[in-house]
Amino acid sequence: MQNRSSYLGASEAAAVLGLCPWRTPYQVWLEKTGRSGPQPETIAMRLGSHLESFLLEWAEQRLGPLERGKEFIIDNTLIVHPDGITVGGQPVEAKTAGLTSNNHDPWGEEGTDLIPEYYRCQVYVQLAATGADVAFVPALIAGRGVCMFQVPARPTLQQALIEKLCQWWQRHVLADLPPEQDAAPEKDMFRGERVTLTDPHIVELIDRREQLLAQQKELEAEINRLKNEIVSYLGDAEAAELPDGRLITYIETVRKAYTVPESRFRTLKVTRRK
Repeated sequence: MQNRSSYLGASEAAAVLGLCPWRTPYQVWLEKTGRSGPQPETIAMRLGSHLESFLLEWAEQRLGPLERGKEFIIDNTLIVHPDGITVGGQPVEAKTAGLTSNNHDPWGEEGTDLIPEYYRCQVYVQLAATGADVAFVPALIAGRGVCMFQVPARPTLQQALIEKLCQWWQRHVLADLPPEQDAAPEKDMFRGERVTLTDPHIVELIDRREQLLAQQKELEAEINRLKNEIVSYLGDAEAAELPDGRLITYIETVRKAYTVPESRFRTLKVTRRK
């Protein structure tokens, strides 16, 4: 294994771009130029390290055998150590989220590429290093369990990312010039590419969708008005029976706290007796 202090790690990409919640470009520069020691290990970092083996074993049940300890060097500047590599050469990066705090990262639906931006930076560098078409991210998320995410390669974005990271290394570490401490984060880099759609059918689809959304809004308002009128007939009662045998209930429902605070609300239901 190479000396990480002599390279910029894939896990440090988000910090260099100003997208990391825990570390700034200036802190990375201090460490790489020997002006400060390594980042102290937190409880969350220790948990992540201990759970890595479990997550990789879980991933192997779905992806097949994984090679550990693989190392890649890009342009003699970036060092990449994916947690695992599939038989097909695809990087696997295990993550944990929300285990030590109430802050929940923006993770999307399982099977998508909707992982936090700061992790996506790392994965794109891994994809650039391996040349793979997709990366896998098994994640243990508080309140959700273990989920598998897939991040497809974006070669144009990856190349731009590598160039920006290498330029940062040249400009700030090799030239020993500190980065600006109030520089704006590089959020625009990860926005989707813009294309021009010329097929007139897409215009029809969008117009129809907007019409239906407008109707939906009107219908929801009417449904809410009818609900309030029905509830007014109940008074203080929580249930009532209709002449045709249907039962109206208006009972308090409790949504337990998982990824959102606990909340209480009443739900109106109309059911037929069995």
